[in-house]
Amino acid sequence: MRAWRRGSPLISLRNLVKLLALLEISTSAAAAPGWVHDAIADCRGRVTAEDAEWAVLLDAHRCRVAAGEPYRERVRRVVEVLRGEGGEGATLVESVSSNWRHMRNLKGWHLRPAGSEERLDKDWIVEFAVDREVPMYTDTRFLVAKFPALEPGSIVAFEYQLECSGWAADYHWFTVQKRAPVAEFRVELEAPADWQVRSSTWRAADRLYAAADHGHHYWIAENLPEQPLEPLAPPPRFIYRELYLTASPKSGHGALSSWQDVARLSAGFLDPPAAPNATVAAQARALVTECATQAEQIETLAHFVRDKIRYVAVEIGAGSYTPRPAAETLRNGYGDCKDKTTLLRALLSALGIPSRAALVSVTRHVVETLPSPVQFDHCILALPDVQRDWVYYDPTSPATDFGQLPAPLGGGRVLVIDRGETALRRLPEPPVDALLRRLEATATLAADGGLEATVCVSSFGLLAGEQRCAVRGAAASVREQEWQSRLAPHLSAARVTQYSLIDCGDLLLESFHLSVPAYVRRSAGLTLFHPNPFYGAEPPVAIGSERQQPIWFGPPGVEEITVDWQLPQGTGVEIHHPRRSAVCAVAELQADLEEEQGVLRFHSRQTRTGRMLDAAESSAARQFEIERKRLRGWSLLLAPRSDLE
Repeated sequence: MRAWRRGSPLISLRNLVKLLALLEISTSAAAAPGWVHDAIADCRGRVTAEDAEWAVLLDAHRCRVAAGEPYRERVRRVVEVLRGEGGEGATLVESVSSNWRHMRNLKGWHLRPAGSEERLDKDWIVEFAVDREVPMYTDTRFLVAKFPALEPGSIVAFEYQLECSGWAADYHWFTVQKRAPVAEFRVELEAPADWQVRSSTWRAADRLYAAADHGHHYWIAENLPEQPLEPLAPPPRFIYRELYLTASPKSGHGALSSWQDVARLSAGFLDPPAAPNATVAAQARALVTECATQAEQIETLAHFVRDKIRYVAVEIGAGSYTPRPAAETLRNGYGDCKDKTTLLRALLSALGIPSRAALVSVTRHVVETLPSPVQFDHCILALPDVQRDWVYYDPTSPATDFGQLPAPLGGGRVLVIDRGETALRRLPEPPVDALLRRLEATATLAADGGLEATVCVSSFGLLAGEQRCAVRGAAASVREQEWQSRLAPHLSAARVTQYSLIDCGDLLLESFHLSVPAYVRRSAGLTLFHPNPFYGAEPPVAIGSERQQPIWFGPPGVEEITVDWQLPQGTGVEIHHPRRSAVCAVAELQADLEEEQGVLRFHSRQTRTGRMLDAAESSAARQFEIERKRLRGWSLLLAPRSDLE
């Protein structure tokens, strides 16, 4: 992160001049303009909030598109601080780029509860690079502006202009509402009469009023109540309300009226770099000398690009959408998603194996009714099979083998860059059983209540790949500490030792020894015993009957737990209900207890589809959650066998 501060040694005078020229920060008087006071007078008090840190009084976007001109947007935003310093709502965050997205004439005002006002100072603005866990070099930056010393009752307002060129001028999305209440949201788009303007929404169709009049298009939402923080809610991108727009000529140059248009356009810059030269062809032949079948050749080349070409994104200028020639990526030994996909395509082509690039989105919804390449942020490989369908592979994922896709991509929309493709396709979802983790333990309960156990954790399929990446290079002592931390919330003073790892490809085995000095609970002369040491008793999450948001029990997967107990000599447990279960439309949990030849076996299996339940199904979800927590906290009475007979 680079802080732009007056007198800071982190920025030269020359760079400061560049930044100020980019922003064109106003140095006008401190008094807020009339539109800010109008928004306060018209919108303050129209929405209430129980938990929100801020309320949006006005979020207005006035946009204009025209042939041969950049997309222009004036943004006006007014926020009232309700608690603390207003959190993210009182902070301006915008992405900017020296190549395609510019911010101009940024102004800001802070109206204090006591009545005084102050304007935005350049010392309160920072700019930093895109925050990624992978190496990335790009001309896109985030600009953040925040007033200091905000307090409940403060009003914060920002005004600025955006200019976008290239593809960024064709597709736009607006966050209608995150969680905070919104008094007024408004988008006005001015477009030539012979252009087509299309829109779509996410969770906002019943909240937005849309109208059009003589080349002016409007979308307005008013008095949106707070979206409360609800338990078992899905990730934020499924909660936020959004509006999506495209504006382009109906015909001629630049018209994108179908996904086939997008595929043809994209092929023009994705296909040429995938042509193999002599160096790439020689590398392909050298890699497959010991392969007996074409399937082995494909897998070998795919894993070569995955493992030997480092992921490093250099997305500056045209490099943000045009891959580098395959030979250049091979020579460099690094590349981003489109570079690695292009190299893999070239290696395959050198052996006469056809393939295509395919575009997907990792971070946003792909709106089927609004064809635009801007909707995508990731590139993978598509390989035709005998049915003329496609097999997909992501060469940037270190956790997946050929034929697999990272679980987050499953079920998402994909556009295969083939001139014959006319529609989006849907990526296959991995079978839930391919996301299996099995935990098996042989446990001994001592007479003093201590626990000693040998534990084996098996990860299969996609989970094996993910876990392999997670533990790669970690010392045994580090993994022991990680397991201790994971078990600590319900196993007091747990100690993990003797950690080992065995990698069997599609199966990854972790094993360790677990010691707990005081495992059983004694109360009022009774000894309570937990047959499942890997989950503790905890109260169920409250799911209200007036639910607003979908209900999500977690990502897809299957978890099996089996524990074979050797109880203290002469003791046993009372089993009144040996089988228990909890079931709903998106998840299932079963648990069994049985005793045979002095060994008590506990077995449970939990399955999650990863899908969401509609808020209207809160009653079924609430019952499942109650049973789920009851099963996880299942306790038995441990007593002398003579007392149980």
